Amino acid sequence: MINTFQLAKLPNPIYVQFMDYVAALVTDKDSTALNVKAQHDLLLQKLGELKSLYKSVQASSFSEKIIEADNWRDQILTGIITLVEANSSHYKEDWRAAANVLQKNILIYGTKIAKNDYQTETAKLESLTNDWRTKPELKQATDLLGIADWITELAQANDEFKKLYALRTDEYSQRTDENMQSKRLEVNAAYEDLCKFLNSYAVINSKEAAYEVVISGINTYVNQYATLAKQRRSHKTEKPEVN
Repeated sequence: MINTFQLAKLPNPIYVQFMDYVAALVTDKDSTALNVKAQHDLLLQKLGELKSLYKSVQASSFSEKIIEADNWRDQILTGIITLVEANSSHYKEDWRAAANVLQKNILIYGTKIAKNDYQTETAKLESLTNDWRTKPELKQATDLLGIADWITELAQANDEFKKLYALRTDEYSQRTDENMQSKRLEVNAAYEDLCKFLNSYAVINSKEAAYEVVISGINTYVNQYATLAKQRRSHKTEKPEVN
């Protein structure tokens, strides 16, 4: 018998992957020979519709602009770090001291801020620019080195990125998430129907090894993805998202 688990716990990309594996397993053993061609064809159809819908949900008119905005703030940040590093070897002692103060502050947020994920980088840049514009020692250092304008530009670039990211998030929230859930229910129904027929024919044709192979294969996927879903829930509980 094919084991069951909570398909609803799987996020969309992993859900699609699971269904792909199941469909491929039945294809490999010939759905016609297994007497489940109609059920298998329906699963493939509904899965294809889900994939098309998922791709349309992921597409966004803001994606290219977000990439450009991210590259721009990274470029400004790189320029600032380069200027600070250069001034750490300045011939004037007070300039070297100012650069060292700024370098210590940069280290608080890490030297590879641009390598962080979007949200983490945004938060770090917001804190960094706020530090340099409000904390007396840091503001004095940026004024002395003549990079206050760079900090303003970085803050503006980061704000622009935040705005675009928020617009895309809002766009996603207003899209077809409800349709995704509805389509997943259709895929679930097709999958459950396929499993029901496979279980029934496996009993009727108990000497046919192909059924055992397919059912065993599906159960392997069920166990793997059930464990994965459990691990993801545990991970989210133990490690809250970085704001």
